[in-house]
Amino acid sequence: MGGTQAAGRSGEGQARAGVPLQHQRQSERRLGVGNIDGIPGPCRSGRSRTGSDSYRHYRDLRAAVPGIRAARRRHRPRRRVLGIARERTPRQVRPQQMQRPAQRAERDRQALPRGLDALPLPRTAVQGRAGRRQRRGELLHLGGLVRQLRPRQERADRLGEHERCVLRPGRRQVGHAARSVSDGLLRQVVGRAYRRSERRLEGQVAVGDVLDPDGVPCRRRQGEPPQGREVPAAPGSARELTAARISLRTVYRTAGGSLALAAALLLFCIAPAGAEPRFSFATTPGKLPKDVVPRHYALRIVPAPTYDRFDGEAVIDIEVARPVPVIVVNAAELSFKSVKLRASGGGETSLAPSVDPRRETVTLTPATAPIAPGSYRLSIDYSGKIGKHPQGLYQIAYKERDRGRLVDKLMLATQMEPVQARRLFPGWDEPVFRASFDIVAVIDAPLTAVSNMPQSRVELRPDGRKEVSFARSVPMPTYLVALFVGEMDLLEDSVDGIRLGIHTVKGKRERARYAMEATKQIVRYFNGYFGEPYPLSKLDQIALPGGIGGAMENWGAIAYNEGRFLYDPGEDSLRQQQAAYGIIAHEIAHQWFGNLVTMAWWDNLWLNEGFASWMASKTTERFNPSWGMRLRDALWKETALAEDARRTTHPIQTPVENDTRAMDVFDSITYAKGAAVLRMLEGYLGEDVFRAGVRGYMRAHRFSSTTTADFWHHLSAASSQDIGKLVAGWTEQPGYPVVKVLQQCENGAAAVTLAQERFTLNDPGAVPLAWNVPVILADGAGARRTVLLEREPQKLGFERCGAMLANAGDTGYYRSQYDDRNFGRLVPALQGLPAPDRLRLLSDTFALAQAGRVDATRYLALVENLGAETDRTIWDQVTGALRFLRELIDSRGDQAVFDRYIARLLETPFARVGWDARPGEAADAALLRRSLIEALGRAGHGAVVREAQSRFAARAKKAIDPAIRPAVLNVTGRYADEATFEALLERMRSATDMSDKWEAQAALRQVRDPRLLQRLMELMLTDELPPSDAVFNLTHIGEDSGRVEIVWRFVLEHLPAILAKASARGRPHVLPDAASAFSDAARAEELIALTRTHLDATALYQAEKGADWIRLKAAVKAREARRAIDWAQARLGPAQIGSREIPPPLPVKERPSPRNGEKG
Repeated sequence: MGGTQAAGRSGEGQARAGVPLQHQRQSERRLGVGNIDGIPGPCRSGRSRTGSDSYRHYRDLRAAVPGIRAARRRHRPRRRVLGIARERTPRQVRPQQMQRPAQRAERDRQALPRGLDALPLPRTAVQGRAGRRQRRGELLHLGGLVRQLRPRQERADRLGEHERCVLRPGRRQVGHAARSVSDGLLRQVVGRAYRRSERRLEGQVAVGDVLDPDGVPCRRRQGEPPQGREVPAAPGSARELTAARISLRTVYRTAGGSLALAAALLLFCIAPAGAEPRFSFATTPGKLPKDVVPRHYALRIVPAPTYDRFDGEAVIDIEVARPVPVIVVNAAELSFKSVKLRASGGGETSLAPSVDPRRETVTLTPATAPIAPGSYRLSIDYSGKIGKHPQGLYQIAYKERDRGRLVDKLMLATQMEPVQARRLFPGWDEPVFRASFDIVAVIDAPLTAVSNMPQSRVELRPDGRKEVSFARSVPMPTYLVALFVGEMDLLEDSVDGIRLGIHTVKGKRERARYAMEATKQIVRYFNGYFGEPYPLSKLDQIALPGGIGGAMENWGAIAYNEGRFLYDPGEDSLRQQQAAYGIIAHEIAHQWFGNLVTMAWWDNLWLNEGFASWMASKTTERFNPSWGMRLRDALWKETALAEDARRTTHPIQTPVENDTRAMDVFDSITYAKGAAVLRMLEGYLGEDVFRAGVRGYMRAHRFSSTTTADFWHHLSAASSQDIGKLVAGWTEQPGYPVVKVLQQCENGAAAVTLAQERFTLNDPGAVPLAWNVPVILADGAGARRTVLLEREPQKLGFERCGAMLANAGDTGYYRSQYDDRNFGRLVPALQGLPAPDRLRLLSDTFALAQAGRVDATRYLALVENLGAETDRTIWDQVTGALRFLRELIDSRGDQAVFDRYIARLLETPFARVGWDARPGEAADAALLRRSLIEALGRAGHGAVVREAQSRFAARAKKAIDPAIRPAVLNVTGRYADEATFEALLERMRSATDMSDKWEAQAALRQVRDPRLLQRLMELMLTDELPPSDAVFNLTHIGEDSGRVEIVWRFVLEHLPAILAKASARGRPHVLPDAASAFSDAARAEELIALTRTHLDATALYQAEKGADWIRLKAAVKAREARRAIDWAQARLGPAQIGSREIPPPLPVKERPSPRNGEKG
């Protein structure tokens, strides 16, 4: 799925593209680990100690660990520790045995311009240890990189691996794999915030165990026989390490709460465990038994004329591998009429369905059991519901202008990912089960039907309807099945022999021409890059007038929200063009990553989404270099860095214990961190080597499933390195490091010490972890060094002292922290740095301030040195950070002071771009103009507010420039009177384009007049908008308007009605979204309590994320709010401090008490 909304709740409400990092809810962590001299760790003073019971118990548990750890060390061999890096000069001659790789390195130098300049080697003390523990480093120089591979000894004290996977019926498993964050996990004593243990089932077990509502089998240690050249898997997988750690919850309970016992077992969990195996069908997780496998589905779907229900027929060819007493399939909200099973040799029997709504399964039981091995045809007649939420088959209500009047219309669409195909047809709704599909739809004669494959036959029926049949599909998982029915126009073309079609609602075909040209360019590029041509005969794309907020990669029938997809150069902005190109590239990339090769289970979702995100960015940058999308990606990476530093983070590879909770991992860690890790790895290996690995992966696993280990295998074969060992920490461990840079100068030369530790924002008890970090250092003169930083500190020498910068080029996924003297050199040098380095320095410094490692004034000092900055991405980061600080200020007088300070900072860049486009201006000047107008308007800048109101009032005579229209509407809406409010409502009601509708809704959410806010919220409880849009607006009005207290009270008063409007996967977000603007720790506890009262345990994960975000803001407010206000006062004159250019247009008696926060 694509789009920012897909990364959270696909289809729940409207998407919010381009929101800066600091505007998003961040319930994040902070680390309290040791320091290197001159670089402080987190500041602990003033830190809020409020937390959930799970955190307090976990803190007590950690306090018991050191003594147990010391005792354990006395009974085991000590680990080998690596030491200081040794450098080689650029022309240093390698030993004879290394000459040949060195020659290869020179050949690859163009693809990878930076070599590795520092080599971690064993300390002398290590070399003197007992013989059986000695290790000699192997120096490898591959693809332009030098690194040392250290063989690692398997630990003898692992948890028993033989107990992890197979559980005999009736026995409780202890050393099992882990669950994802859900079902009350965060209340558990020793459970980490990203996993929970759960019982797993596998193999031939009793029916009662198969029906365990939460049972999901884990993979065995052994995969299938390797394909091609085998590369040894790396020991020490943090993924199973984490799984083992979480499983201690069960042990803790059985020990009667013994902290000592739990702490002792926690130490064992820190030991490395076996790496994730390569794909094996039999051991892939899932609810459904693997003894019965579908080969082909024949589906017939007949929607009712009212579009509220449908009748269905499913004929499924299956293979039964061994005798089974029942057949278990997925089904949700389906009513069964008849179920029959016919053997290939003849003979038919009826099966009795038994529906389990909680597990979303149906058990089909024959009159006589068991069912013998063989081939069968399963025939099911059933009916189902057509809803208004994008789940399964659903309806989209939209408006169309017909001869000057608005006409209400309906169309049908499907959204199957992750687990919604079971709402359209009964089947094996898990990604590892691939089968072919024949689909038939019975629809009204004037309508168009689109599915994965081309139409093969259309037959008119006597009742005036028609029966549309589609060609047989390639084998694919159920979540890629698609069906769309409505009144549509078609734009056609072709590329590389593939028929291309874009379907829009009537009257919008011409706006799809840019999308068609982009599609042709992207498909042609992907055919060449992957070495595997697009395998279908056609590729349709459907522009939907609602429903999903982003897009869905259905094979051969990609669905988009038209607001993200359509672009008219004469009417739309550059921002819309960029968004359209990016999302098209993302979804077409899925036709390879996800469709041709599919992750076996949702714990490897990043193989779909991280890859598609990375490939979309790579493609956009290749064909549109002037857009500067690499810098925008860096800002997007900040969303992952923020979430990944929280107490509630999770690894990229996260066990998903229950398929109905798969949506929890559709987040920025899967998307943005996954893409960032791939980009970092590609830069490390070189583009040619990386692409060779990708091509081998595609070729070996086409029309099949994989795990991350399969991808590492092919990259290892292409690079002759053990990629799993090198990279596993980035995908199997939560979080990321902060690299501390300490520079010491002597006689003009610099000695730089690098050290890493885990970075968190508000979690001093986080488990210490380490990564293999490729660090690129650059000094003020342009000299660069690259070092692979491992667990131990490393030292490098430079010829001169100066402003030393880490993560040069911003290719790494980590934070950098500098000693005070070095940072003092970087501040005045800021404007001379390349844009990616300016952005990284600003982002890292602000994150360090949030974490309590530095004062917020250090960040503000950087901002003061931006000078003539013209890059809109840099200013987006700044305005987001300033807004975060502003929302921590409670006093109205202090708010006015900080608003004036914001206005003073932004007036200079705004004066350079002005209100209107100028000849010859940069491509993204209009985007910067829009960002500054909105930020200045929010700060109450009088001239900006008046000009926005003037342009809105004159819109009938002179249309508002599309490039700045959203900002003009938002500023106008923020200070709206009743007449303006009515005009915005009418704009929303009459909109026939999704982008226009979204703009109007966003402007209405800004309204600060409490009386108008009340009207707006009451309107959201009606049927004025689709239910998902209504819920989204209700839960975000508080953060956008700044009236969080008013909106929070309304949400609580009408909570049953709001929850009834929300979909099942949207309900867990209602309370956290509505509370996210608060910055008082007590509100975090209120959020958790309300969630426990009104929702089931599955909602607690999102509630804990929201509560942690509020606690973080409360801690930062206590520590930094006064500093920020004092900083602003010191830089404003007395007249500026006492003035405010424009007062809110509200009577004094209607002004509410000071707001607590205004996040958005």
